[in-house]
Amino acid sequence: YRIAGSYNERDGFYEDDFNSADYAGKDRYSIKAQMLWTPTDDLESRFIWDYTDKDESCCPARYDHINTVNFGGSSTSRGRLFLGQPGGVIVADLIERQGRPAPSVDDYDVGVNHVPFEEVEDWGIQNETTWHINYSLSMVSITAYREFDVFRGQDVDFSGADLLETQDTEESFENFSQEFQFTWATDKVDFLAGAYIYSEKIKTNESVRLGSQGGEYLARYQTAQLDAANGFPLGFLQTSPFSPLGTTIGAGLGTFDPVTRAYITGRDGEARGNHAPGDGYFADYKQDTDGWSLFTHNVWHVTDRFDLTFGARYSNEKKKAQTRINGIDPLTGTEDELKDALIADTFNEDHCTARAAVGAFCDNVSWKDKNTEKEWTGTIKASYALTDETNVYASISRGYKAGGFNLDQQAIELDVFSTWLATGGSARFLAPLGTDDELTPEFLEANGIPFSNGLTDLPCGQQAGVVNITEFDKDCAFFDDDHTFEPELVDAYEIGFKSKFFEGALTTNVAFFYSDFEDFQLNTFNGFGFLISNTDKMVSKGVELESTWLIADNILWTFGVTYANAKYGKHLNLDGATETSLYLDQNYTELENFQGLENLEGRRITHSPLWQGSTSLFIEQPVGSLFAYGNLNVGYRGKHNTGSDLDPAKNVDGNFLVNLQIGVRSADDRWDVQVWSRNLFNNEVKSVVFNSVFQGSSFSTFLSPPRMSGVTITSHF
Repeated sequence: YRIAGSYNERDGFYEDDFNSADYAGKDRYSIKAQMLWTPTDDLESRFIWDYTDKDESCCPARYDHINTVNFGGSSTSRGRLFLGQPGGVIVADLIERQGRPAPSVDDYDVGVNHVPFEEVEDWGIQNETTWHINYSLSMVSITAYREFDVFRGQDVDFSGADLLETQDTEESFENFSQEFQFTWATDKVDFLAGAYIYSEKIKTNESVRLGSQGGEYLARYQTAQLDAANGFPLGFLQTSPFSPLGTTIGAGLGTFDPVTRAYITGRDGEARGNHAPGDGYFADYKQDTDGWSLFTHNVWHVTDRFDLTFGARYSNEKKKAQTRINGIDPLTGTEDELKDALIADTFNEDHCTARAAVGAFCDNVSWKDKNTEKEWTGTIKASYALTDETNVYASISRGYKAGGFNLDQQAIELDVFSTWLATGGSARFLAPLGTDDELTPEFLEANGIPFSNGLTDLPCGQQAGVVNITEFDKDCAFFDDDHTFEPELVDAYEIGFKSKFFEGALTTNVAFFYSDFEDFQLNTFNGFGFLISNTDKMVSKGVELESTWLIADNILWTFGVTYANAKYGKHLNLDGATETSLYLDQNYTELENFQGLENLEGRRITHSPLWQGSTSLFIEQPVGSLFAYGNLNVGYRGKHNTGSDLDPAKNVDGNFLVNLQIGVRSADDRWDVQVWSRNLFNNEVKSVVFNSVFQGSSFSTFLSPPRMSGVTITSHF
């Protein structure tokens, strides 16, 4: 038997610019116990139990760029909204009124008016039993069960203004799996066959609501002022579901109060604030997964130098998922029935009847769905030993990543086509053209816009300020359906060689690879959460080299470098159509892939530098009865983009990171004292740059840890 425990506490490296509190710290402990039982020489069974508890804070974000001058796109980068005031100006003003300093783009300073927290309980139990039936045949059984529960809250507007309340989220994850493996070995064949079954249950609930300043922010953001350069008259409001949080607004909001900068008359004619603290939504999500697979992996030793490997796997997975928005049970009716429920405000809270409704809070739907996937995957590999120290190989494989459901409040939405087309769908064409023109064929032709017969039918063909969906607009409404994503498939090809030189002191491995992805799964931050969507094609190709050299008995050098050119395909839209023609042809059901696909075509994918690599030098030297050692590691990651929309503002420069370790240990390894520093030169590394929530054309960033130094003492007893 064996038992191990650990406790880890670390201060956070983000600092609150108001009260100097720190965030992103660690406070966790874990226990792991193992027992090995060998009742006979042919049977052994290992039991493992582990438990981890975390009470930490996670993930504030610093501003990367604050736009206080120029008008710009919305937080979702979907379309363009002409603002009365840039979001950065409004937020900076609201932050100042909270008594906080101006937003910072320096160091690790962040503004947080709701303290983030994360409480995690994670435990599991596993049994691995091996039965050696005879000299060449064995059976292995692996049984595992795990539970994971988390309660976390975060200031999801990532600012010192009280725009949104803490996003409280509770999640639970439960998993059971059983695997059987049979292995058989002869002089000519190594055979493995097995079966795997599993079940998984996920439950999540969350709430997102406006804070004390949220209503004022929305009113000021939605108030269009005279903009002579664009010819917009006073009081004209662009109407777009792609403004902050999908805010859908329009003309005739009611009586405008110049003091509070809010419209105080609702759709029902009653005097009311535009939005009140607490307006928002709450949602529950649930998903059950059951799956099984059969697999085999076999090596045929054709000769002493030539091996053929064959592997195959058949997977069968069933998923059931449902959401519950604002306590309303999910519907399973037809699209028209769902539209009727949405038009009747079935899923909306009272604030959605305001003339300026927040699209992310309104016109969503509770849904439930199920899906079954069946897929074959496998590999074929040939390897040949040119010499005892050099091996060449070639392989072909088919990989698979399961599809699934987006458990998100905005996974299914209902929008009005006339409203969406007027500014969100084709803002780059229509924004300069005025405010009252009808999209007749003559108007389109005169302005160089492709003509579609569907646009001549009113009200869909009218640049109208439609706000809330009514029965009159039903035929013009469409679903923005992102609740499912397809499985991702990849055909991968690789050739390479592995070699040893100088009696094994130097090893060098080189691999050339080409991977062709179908329905590549792209994870997109939409301002509140992440939605996975598919792009039709992505190709990754390149070369990888790794080497180790034992220069002397006490000096080891390692080196690795990868060149990978991973790009989206050149024709991502369905049937080769451009996104503009999709909009103008009113192919409502074809819009789930909309993420500005034309902007992605032929470009390198997110988080994919062309070059990356690392090298390290390890030296150990006896000093009397002790051993002194040092390890210097240098890593490099090239320039890359961190946004799923590949906005140039989200580019991150290439960077080097240097880590250093110096230590002394006893000859029998009973104790070890080590002084270390990670990110020795304190380089600032941006992990992700994203559109600032509620602030068009401003950007925030998550940062990797700064320089951290310390001492580690290890003892074995």
